[in-house]
Order: sequence, then C-alpha cells, then structure tokens
Amino acid sequence: MRVVSIGGIPPQVLAGSVLLDPQTGTRAWYGAAASRQLEDPATFTADTAIIVPRDARVDLSVDGAEVSLDRPGGVRIDARMQGQVAVKGIQGDVLLVRSEKAPSWYEPHGPQGQTFADIVKLGRPYPHRGWDASGLAWERGRAVAYTESDKRNLWTGSVTEWILNSTAWPGQGAPFVTGVSHVCSDLQGIHGFHDVRQSETFHRHPVREGRRQVEAYLITNGRAALATESGYVTAERGDLLVVEPGMAHCIAAVEGPYEHLAIQVPSTFQYGLLFKEEVATDMDALMQGGIHALKETPSTSLPRP
Repeated sequence: MRVVSIGGIPPQVLAGSVLLDPQTGTRAWYGAAASRQLEDPATFTADTAIIVPRDARVDLSVDGAEVSLDRPGGVRIDARMQGQVAVKGIQGDVLLVRSEKAPSWYEPHGPQGQTFADIVKLGRPYPHRGWDASGLAWERGRAVAYTESDKRNLWTGSVTEWILNSTAWPGQGAPFVTGVSHVCSDLQGIHGFHDVRQSETFHRHPVREGRRQVEAYLITNGRAALATESGYVTAERGDLLVVEPGMAHCIAAVEGPYEHLAIQVPSTFQYGLLFKEEVATDMDALMQGGIHALKETPSTSLPRP
C-alpha cells in the first residue's frame, strides 16, 4: 500500500499499518496486511471495523455464532468483545480500521443529543430506538454488520454511501467514532468525478477549538485524481491518500475500465459539528484539470488504449 500525505507530516507506517490519526489512535490495514492482522486475537482489543468491498468476503465466529459478510458492507466490533471474536476466513482484499479511543471533545450519539431526538421524530420505518439501523444485516451483542446496498440516508430515505457513521446502531457497543463511506461506479474510461458523485465539492475540514478530523481515501480499483490547494495527486489501486485537517481537497476525476471504488475514512465522524466547509472554486475547471492529470500520468495498474 502506497501512502501519500496531503498537507501534513507523512503518517507513521508500521508492520503494514498506517497511523491515520494519533488523536484517536486510528490505524488502517489493507489487503494482505489486513488479513495477517486479523489472525491476531489482540486485533479486537480496540474498536474494530472490517470493510468488505465488492468480490470480497469475511467469515467470523462472534460469541460462538458463525457469521459472514459476502457483499459490500462493513462489520463493526466493540473493543469489549475481546476474546469473543475469531476470523475464520477472508476472500479478496478487505480494509481493517482500528480506533483506540474517542477524542475528549467527542459527543457520542445517544438519547441526550439533538440528532437523536430529530431521528426519533422522523417516523420512517428504519429508525431503531433513535438510531439508524438501515442496512443492518446481523448483530451479536457488541458486534454488528451492515450491507451497503440497504443503507439509507436518514433524512431523505435515499441511498447513502455511508456504511458506518455516528448515528448507526452499534448493537450493545459504544457509539461509532470512525466513519466509513464507499463510492463506486461501473463507468469506463476517464470521467470527472461529478459523473459519479454530483454532490462532490472542493472542501476542507477545519480545526475548531481542538476539534479536528483526518480524512483518508483508499483506492481499491481503477485510478483517481485528488485536487488539492497545491495541485493534483493521482492514485491507483492500493494507494491511500491521507488528508490533514485544513487542507482543501476533493476527488476531481476517476478512471476505469474496472469499477471505480474508493473508501473514505474520517478519523472522527459526528453529525451536528462543523467538520466540513466548502471552498469556492470553479468545479468544472477543477475536474477538467483532474482528467488532464490522469491522462498525463502513466498508469501501472490499468491498460492504456
């Protein structure tokens, strides 16, 4: 896995893992490194998420029950499940994310929060005691699994990219700290990212009163061009882009012929806080620049016409 730092000190890489955020102790492993790490029972001494992309599968034994996730989605296991989880098998490349702790300023979702109260008032069929349980495939105590295809935006009911977020039902575990979203498309060739995700904007995650969010993009197929304040960074399969707080950025363009698939991991994800602010720019020009960057950068993973 190639790691590219955007706007900060290069993150620590140790034994196949990347330290995304020292504040939360969030680390990521991908592919063979994730598979090796999951063989160690000590993996589950921290809040753990296993993200399963297309063509991958994970089989687990959780509290004596055999469970599997064989379609895109994610498994989240609370740290207090230590000794009750074993990985029985993995197919394909999965992403493993572990977070040691929530920041001192973090406000976990729950009955005292305004977002919780707003969800209860929605009256849609999928709020679950004030939590979002859309896409919930199974739960076993402090372990839950969500399938991507069944996740829904709480406020609109539309399909959402967020597999795990701060309002998702955590089973009997503590609320989620790290969020994970998954963006994919079957488009072929080079496209501006608005062809995949119309809502993409040039944005930054500001630091306010010590509250900060690191954002990472993992490219699991195809290629992508990330626009930053200082130019474009191109990335391809297996690359991890780590964006420090305060650095304006967006995905500008993507390339097939395989499915375009990117996994986004904010180190702290919480509704109700100003974690994102748009930066005014000409998005059409920005995406044309991303297309040009991909055309001008040789690819080692995709055949060229």
